[in-house]
Amino acid sequence: MRSLLHLLAFSASAAAQNCAFGGPIFPAPKSASSSTAIQHARHNFTQSLRSILRSSSDPDVTAIDPDVTSFAVQVYSVHEEQPLVEYYHTAKAVRNNTVGVNKVDEDTVFRIGSISKVHTVLLLLMETGDASFHEPISKYLPEIQEAIEALEGSHDDVDHVRWGEVTIGELVSQAAGLFRLYGFGDLTETPDLMSGLGFPPVEEEDIPPCGFYPPCNRTQFFNGLLGTHPVVPTSSVPIYSNDAFVLVGYILEALTGKSFVDLVEERLFERLNLTHSSPTKPADDIGIIPGLVNETFWDTDMADMIPTGGIYSSAKDMSRFSRAILTNELLSPALTRRWLKPQAHTADPSFSVGAPWEIYSVNDARKVDLYTKGGNIGSYSAMMGLSPDHDVGFTILVGGNAATSATWALGDLVTGIVIPALDRAAREEASKHLAGTYASGNETLRLVTDHGPGLKIAKWESNGIDILESLNSLQSRPVDGTLDVRLYPTGLESTAGSGRNGSTTVSFRSVISGPPPMGPPNGPLTRLCYTWLTVGNTVYGSVALDEFVFKIGEDGDAVSLSPRALRTSLARVRH
Repeated sequence: MRSLLHLLAFSASAAAQNCAFGGPIFPAPKSASSSTAIQHARHNFTQSLRSILRSSSDPDVTAIDPDVTSFAVQVYSVHEEQPLVEYYHTAKAVRNNTVGVNKVDEDTVFRIGSISKVHTVLLLLMETGDASFHEPISKYLPEIQEAIEALEGSHDDVDHVRWGEVTIGELVSQAAGLFRLYGFGDLTETPDLMSGLGFPPVEEEDIPPCGFYPPCNRTQFFNGLLGTHPVVPTSSVPIYSNDAFVLVGYILEALTGKSFVDLVEERLFERLNLTHSSPTKPADDIGIIPGLVNETFWDTDMADMIPTGGIYSSAKDMSRFSRAILTNELLSPALTRRWLKPQAHTADPSFSVGAPWEIYSVNDARKVDLYTKGGNIGSYSAMMGLSPDHDVGFTILVGGNAATSATWALGDLVTGIVIPALDRAAREEASKHLAGTYASGNETLRLVTDHGPGLKIAKWESNGIDILESLNSLQSRPVDGTLDVRLYPTGLESTAGSGRNGSTTVSFRSVISGPPPMGPPNGPLTRLCYTWLTVGNTVYGSVALDEFVFKIGEDGDAVSLSPRALRTSLARVRH
């Protein structure tokens, strides 16, 4: 057993310097808007946006045409009422429109397309929790059960989905291997074009009778979907499917006995007071309509496809909706944490898929996972994103020509400028509220913030003994010089009391940064971050040496720090 512990300890030391165990490196900032980091980020965002807010015919130049593109951008923290960053632009082409708004603000309504999938999954989680993720969809959809029975004994995996294997969890995480979207965009709508391109005519029964004009009813949808071919086996690789979320909508209706429209209105929009959100077209005078209503898809009725892409919303409402997710207003904290996790990986190591999250791993000074969802429909494009590490979200809503490319450009600015600044804002607050000298009797511990992650132990002595040297001697491979030990928040908190005597205890764990690896540098194994394997590795009396607990006063300042293994509590004596 001891050799195994040494092996794990060595794995940690073989990893890169300052390799944390995942998650935030400081507590989420509570007053980010007042930090110098966010103030600089706000200025840099505005300046960078203005530099690309121009017309350009060069395909290699990222630009947003201000004459034909309207948009709203908000970045917000759950701890502050006002946005950290906001920007609204109205295209010159719509400023004199007689239909729709002439000026974009936080209440302007856009179509949000596939962001609607987040609303759909949230409704499912509110109704059943994630236990339903493991249930077969045939339990709730009689059409699927009939298809299973019809194919029994004559199943062809290339031509038919194994519907008996498909679970609700596979639908919401794009892992069912289903067709993308039955009826919509089928090229049989343009037979002359396809004939000229060399494609043969198709049989009448293979031509979808519905799509967007008119939308499919339930019977038409199942008749069409059950005749489509699978893309991949279930739970193999994620394949995007809008049809999967039409099925989830039907499942929700079976579970609740209500229409999806009534369900989303009552359980989300009314409950959260989202007055500028709707599952069907709102009044024209509150929306941005960047052209003719029928050409922009502003007035397109999504009918049974509303769960996959039919919702309308505003920047302010999307902020309120996202805050409700991050603050566990609608789900328990445990369920929210399970929801904000990857379900599958893609070919890109920095991009994973959740339910229905599109998860980007942004690498600046460290890896930060952003839980996003994009949406596109007609002349509209949108993106929402959540950063659980920072208690922050963002919304991007675009209407006009080249809306999708504008959304990506705006998303790059947010993720490239604002998100890294949040770590710096968190460092500023940690320096003010947590760093400093803690002492009791003959024991002293000093915490500092530097350019690295976490709170660094700069000094730690007890009864004349240098504890950092003691920790170094316990390593399987001691380092020369002073050991680098940093504290990171675990997310565990407990609040006791109220009023002037109220306090909160906050848990941290320390991580020791070891020397460079002994083997070939930057190999596929030696460069990995193994710290998660070693947390709690060394214990003294059933208490890990890496466990630390702060007591925080009502003003947010640390009152004391307890290195749990030493069974002491050290008062904060100075910052």
